[in-house]
Amino acid sequence: MFEQQQLELILNRLREYGQILRKKRWLIIAGGLAIGVFLGFFAYTSAVYFKAITIFHPETSGQQAAGLRANPLSFILGGSGKEGSEAGFMIGILKSRNITESVAGDTIDFHGSRKLVADAVFEAFPKSISPVAIYQRLFMKSPLLLPLDKKVTNVGLYMREKMFIETTEEGFIQFEFSFVDEELVKLLSEKCMAKLDEYYRNQKTEKARQNYLFFEYRTDSVKKELDKANRAVARFYDESKFGIKASSEVFLRDQEAKIQLLTELYVELEISKEQAKAQYQKDTPVIQILDFPNPPYEKEERSVPLFAILGFLIATILLVIFFTRRLWMEDLGAVIQAQLIKSPQDQTEKESTEESED
Repeated sequence: MFEQQQLELILNRLREYGQILRKKRWLIIAGGLAIGVFLGFFAYTSAVYFKAITIFHPETSGQQAAGLRANPLSFILGGSGKEGSEAGFMIGILKSRNITESVAGDTIDFHGSRKLVADAVFEAFPKSISPVAIYQRLFMKSPLLLPLDKKVTNVGLYMREKMFIETTEEGFIQFEFSFVDEELVKLLSEKCMAKLDEYYRNQKTEKARQNYLFFEYRTDSVKKELDKANRAVARFYDESKFGIKASSEVFLRDQEAKIQLLTELYVELEISKEQAKAQYQKDTPVIQILDFPNPPYEKEERSVPLFAILGFLIATILLVIFFTRRLWMEDLGAVIQAQLIKSPQDQTEKESTEESED
């Protein structure tokens, strides 16, 4: 009897849910369709992004197709290992403001005229229908009217957001850049590679120059010490024409040993200095591009049917929850009360049952 009453209560409750949903069904369907159409239209009007991919690696001596082998400057530029070698150093440069803002402040030939990269990006930027974009167009200054430094900073930040860089398993660097204009995505990718080559070449040149100056300074210092020791020995022979005392023989042996040591060190430093000078004066390619950012590009776009269906389903579920909120809140409260607040009679019956089982 008790179970039959419980079943009738549940069925009555479900009928209440059904009555509310039948009354509100056209509102639910209309709301779901409206949100589905809106999201579908949003996906339809959203910009299509084109992703250009460039694959390259540092140009080093002893390069192998299977990966990277660090050249002598790798230790100066950042130690050993994949992320500490030249590949990791280049990735860090590409992700930095040095490259992106330098590119944004440069000029390019775009659609038949010479333009600032920042202006070209702002002109080609997708015209969004979002409330934020509408507010910016109505109440804020046009990006094209911003000061030059703010243009460059904003476009540099945007470029860093649209970059994806990784080191492949083969040891190459894969640089991906996305933008809405096919011509501009190619130009910006090529500009980034050119700026990377220029910036990295300057870094290598400066490190090599510092290395050369260090060896030059140490060589001069050792040469002065060697000349000083040679003069001391010559002076000793000049002052000892009538015989060598025992105490002076110790001084002579020390000076000769010092001269020998300084001579060996001087020769080593001269060799290192010449090697550093050759590296400093050497003009070799810095990066080698294996795959240029040429079309056809991979498209990144929103699916209109997917957005419409998801919008309809989400709106329908939310409207059902909204219209039946009173009933399911009552049911939820009843469940919580039944679980947390037990009547004394139920507790007595439970204890008696346990005693009888024992």
